[in-house]
Amino acid sequence: MPDIERRYTRTQAAKWLQDRGYPIAVATLAKYATLAGGPRYEKFGRKPLYTESDLIDWVAAKTGAPVRHSSASNVR
Repeated sequence: MPDIERRYTRTQAAKWLQDRGYPIAVATLAKYATLAGGPRYEKFGRKPLYTESDLIDWVAAKTGAPVRHSSASNVR
């Protein structure tokens, strides 16, 4: 049997991100799923499911480089 990566519901995905220091609400993930801009997900029936690798990829794409002062911020 192939190794299957764990899937998270939207609520679990938001908690997974929050536990790692990324403040995001379940409602925000739902909004991103409608408007685009959020992490990739699969549908299992009507349920969206997120993988850790897709969450990690999304966080990496959304996170800017570290800065030492506000005038040096490079917002993506």
